[in-house]
Amino acid sequence: MKVYAAAFSRQGRDLVNRIGAIPLSVCYGTVPLLCGGKWVEGGISLQIREQEPLEQWAAEAFAEGAPLIFVGAVGIAVRAVASAAASKRTDSPVLVVDEQGRFVIPLLSGHLGGANELAMELARGLGAQPVITTATDVNKVFAADVFARKNNLTVLDTAGIAKVSARVLQGKKVRIAVEGMEEQELAKLQLPPNVIPSSWSACIRGGTARPDLVVCSVENQNLLETDLVLTERNYILGIGCKKGKSADEMFSVLMRAQRNGILKLEQIAAIASIDAKEEEPGLLELAQRLRRPFCVFGAEELMALPGRFTASGFVEQTVGVDNVCERAAVAAAGGGIIVVPKRAGSGMTFALAELSEKSKKERRLRFDG
Repeated sequence: MKVYAAAFSRQGRDLVNRIGAIPLSVCYGTVPLLCGGKWVEGGISLQIREQEPLEQWAAEAFAEGAPLIFVGAVGIAVRAVASAAASKRTDSPVLVVDEQGRFVIPLLSGHLGGANELAMELARGLGAQPVITTATDVNKVFAADVFARKNNLTVLDTAGIAKVSARVLQGKKVRIAVEGMEEQELAKLQLPPNVIPSSWSACIRGGTARPDLVVCSVENQNLLETDLVLTERNYILGIGCKKGKSADEMFSVLMRAQRNGILKLEQIAAIASIDAKEEEPGLLELAQRLRRPFCVFGAEELMALPGRFTASGFVEQTVGVDNVCERAAVAAAGGGIIVVPKRAGSGMTFALAELSEKSKKERRLRFDG
């Protein structure tokens, strides 16, 4: 994880060095890995501010979606990020630590960005006190945006988060409907006390109380009247790249593909590649920027996949597999089908595969948090 850190005194810089040794991560959900492979967490990479203007430095971090840790006064952090903050969905996690390392304060993007989660990990590593102020955390109740992040779901309208949270904080029940799941099946998922299940089929027929929260596919996002819709991400982005390829370059390629209608980044559940790229900085940073989990597969696992792939003798000679992007996408999709075949350019390749029906069925919603 790439983390931007700023300090304003020798004592603060010493604390930043301690922070660099603390393992930090944010859970962005997963998909079932049915064809082998493993999830990659990566270590922490500190980007320490030197002489750059503070606002410019903070804007760079926001452009990369990277967390920012300020060791110093809260006011300094507020002024530094004020012009860069734009949306719940995209703002970087921002945290403040006092110079003596006694308190860790998540300042921005506590839920969707994971700043609260980072604050808890950072506080444990420093022996500090986390100062959490978000109402759902303080009252230890269900938080719809944390639920979305940990389950790899897209929030279509962040205004709905406040509506659901308001009901929970008022002590009211929140009704949830999940596409394809009936009330009895949903009840087995150990729902929080303030969350009650609604039958999907009954909601479709209009024969049950209106749900407050709906989890569904993109195709059915307008099917039910509700306060908050969370859509499933059903595609895997397989990537191959030259060594040293930067996250900025890869992100530009993907954004161009999105503008051309080739893919939709919000529908991607995970990024996949070969294990030879497990420590590739650009891929790790790209996954962080997109807020998606990153998984890798061995060459033997990829070559064992049935099907037809766009083969390259050069790639096979180099990494032991005739195609990285298509095979990695299919492997992470649990044997799913390729919907965007191999695209190459600017030193990278990418392909898109849809999750197999088995992968979709084996996803399990988690409500812890």
